[in-house]
Amino acid sequence: DEEAGEQASTVIELVLHNVGLDRVGPALSVCSALRVLDLSFNRLVAIDGLEALRELRELRLYCNRIGYISGLSGCPNLQILQLHGNALGAEPAGTGGAKDGMHALSSLRTLTLDRNALGDAGLSALRLSSNAQLESLRVSDAKLTTLSALGRCPALSALEANSNLLTSAAGLEASASALTELQLSSNRVAELRSLRMYTRLTILHLNDNGLTSLESFPRLPVLVELQLSHNKLSSLAPLGGARAAARTASGGAAAGGAQPSAAGGGSSTPA
Repeated sequence: DEEAGEQASTVIELVLHNVGLDRVGPALSVCSALRVLDLSFNRLVAIDGLEALRELRELRLYCNRIGYISGLSGCPNLQILQLHGNALGAEPAGTGGAKDGMHALSSLRTLTLDRNALGDAGLSALRLSSNAQLESLRVSDAKLTTLSALGRCPALSALEANSNLLTSAAGLEASASALTELQLSSNRVAELRSLRMYTRLTILHLNDNGLTSLESFPRLPVLVELQLSHNKLSSLAPLGGARAAARTASGGAAAGGAQPSAAGGGSSTPA
């Protein structure tokens, strides 16, 4: 009724976590002031009903069944989008129509895509280069073999790409001057020379990569946290290239007895 509509028009945060929704529909069209919307842990297979939410800043859609990204063109001010734990695959941007994909999200700063079977083709299809303000990205457990799809994300400062099939850290050239945190644990990274371009890194996680040597480890002048747990290193001697003050977690203990600020597993991705 009219009174209920007036009440809804003042709501700025709405949490509908785990309520059994399989679609949104037009119900939220009266929530024109909404800034935070939580639709996580439902049964959504598509994104709908958000066309009127132009003030929306944060959208939580994690742990649904969403197979493609669409219906976000009415949210131009969205800054945080959480899509981890969905069913996004090699064609995550829909049919490529005006309402599909993420190209309308020019204000987006944080995106989570981990635990989606994107693969290299799916990540490329999202064309994240159009999200020029993107600063933080999570793509762990996404079946990636390369980071080249992120090569045109100049503002990217934090990347989590744990639990993939990566053999190198190459591919982030455009963000080399912005990147301060890089998590690549539980991959197959053996080539370390590509790290040399990321001179602003302060946090680097390379746990569980099967590393046997650090001979090619480059100088990273502002590095303060380095995690190397669960590798097969017989010596740390070549690590002199890293900043001497860096805290090194190898085998669960930090060099010099200092403890790393992050867990030895490397990933901060929530369950």
